[in-house]
Amino acid sequence: MKMDPIHQFEIHNLFKIGQIGDHAIYFTNSSAYMLVSVALISLLAVRGLKRQQLVPGRFQAMAELSYEFVASMIRSTAGEEGMKFFPLVYSIFMFILVSNLVSIIPFTFSVTSQIIVTAAFALLVFFTVLSYGFYKNGLKFFRIFVPPGVPIYILPLVVTIEIIRPRPCTLCRPHVFAVRPRPDVHRARGP
Repeated sequence: MKMDPIHQFEIHNLFKIGQIGDHAIYFTNSSAYMLVSVALISLLAVRGLKRQQLVPGRFQAMAELSYEFVASMIRSTAGEEGMKFFPLVYSIFMFILVSNLVSIIPFTFSVTSQIIVTAAFALLVFFTVLSYGFYKNGLKFFRIFVPPGVPIYILPLVVTIEIIRPRPCTLCRPHVFAVRPRPDVHRARGP
């Protein structure tokens, strides 16, 4: 049997779940590996929290280490105020970590090599940040697009430039965050 190096990135239908109009809905190998990742994360959480001991066992140590790593990262970048987003950040971090670890195993599927997966996470985070910004600041949130001291008559032009400029392009961020992890996954898998 000849091995094709690209097979690990191809999506294959495993079985049909249902149909909406003319479109069939299938359970795919991508879905299966996502479930495997979620199952492994759940196993880590359940086993890690099952019997908490003063001297932690392997699972408890891994669970505490992953929790503390993400918590300290959030505290150092967003402060204590950012801890309200801990469940979201921790879930995304663990899913990507476990999915990438599973995809290193030969002949497995690489979930995060699919643009729809990374784009979904990027859009989720982007819209969470935008909605929280509006919730917290109201219309004052638009001030992030206006540098201090801009005259009112050129305000529309400056806001447009701030929104679409290349470096911190607000509208480009979901695209950048969706595409950036893909080369890392392909590079780790090898040719």
